[in-house]
Amino acid sequence: MSLFCKWNVLAAFAAGLALAALLGRAQGEGKTLREVLAAEKLPLDANTLHNLDAKISSGAELHDAEQFVTAYYVLDSTGQLNPPIFVDVYDRSAGRWKSGEIKAAVAKDESVDVDCFGSVLAIAAFPDSLVLETHINPSAGCELVLSRDLKLKTSLYGWMVGHFVDGGMSTIAARFISRRFIRRRLRFMIRRRERISPFSRTDRYGKCGYT
Repeated sequence: MSLFCKWNVLAAFAAGLALAALLGRAQGEGKTLREVLAAEKLPLDANTLHNLDAKISSGAELHDAEQFVTAYYVLDSTGQLNPPIFVDVYDRSAGRWKSGEIKAAVAKDESVDVDCFGSVLAIAAFPDSLVLETHINPSAGCELVLSRDLKLKTSLYGWMVGHFVDGGMSTIAARFISRRFIRRRLRFMIRRRERISPFSRTDRYGKCGYT
């Protein structure tokens, strides 16, 4: 836990770039789930995939050697991003699909509740969890941490900067630092030619997250 609390701004900046470079990618808007999966040459299981013929929107995908993951909203007549977020995972080794829904996702920013529903920008996979990054306004987002059975474990306001394994216990870590602050801090440090020092737990620009 102490290691997590000593992440610095440079690490946050680099991790943001690394997350953008993951295999997660945006979906084609207005396509049905069937069309998206057929384009990936994945088997279709109507017993598990209940949205095959629904048009989907504002989602992302993750491709790796072990799995294919897609998270998305179903388009409806309102044109809004209405819950739930649907998550479908194909296990390549088992040849099976599993599906889940995120019906509520609220994070805390100090004492304020933050609705985390927004476009899914990226998906990251870890041994014990999946993490969805959502975009809720031009300067903020959330990390939705799911268990491997696709249940929501927690919602974090901010973005993920690290994943640690300590004695077999996996930890998802998130820092809550504005992008504007990161840019300002980096410019200042470059001008001063100083190293960026780690923040402590008590730093007012960041705080420890979910363990």
